[in-house]
Amino acid sequence: MWQHWVNGQSAHTFSANPETPVLRDVAGHVTSGALRPVIDRVYPLADIAAAHRAFERGGVVGKHMVTVPRGSV
Repeated sequence: MWQHWVNGQSAHTFSANPETPVLRDVAGHVTSGALRPVIDRVYPLADIAAAHRAFERGGVVGKHMVTVPRGSV
């Protein structure tokens, strides 16, 4: 687990495989509602280029999500 400082706030990140205790612990917090992912914006698949441009500009506060229509993959 790594600790980073962003705008004076501490953020912890980790890299793990799905079998690790850390990932199970985080999943438990998400399931209980104690930890909620922050979604900045949702793009339809047709606007994937706009999603990439927004990410490249920076300043993203939460995750950028792309919706994929059912049956399109």
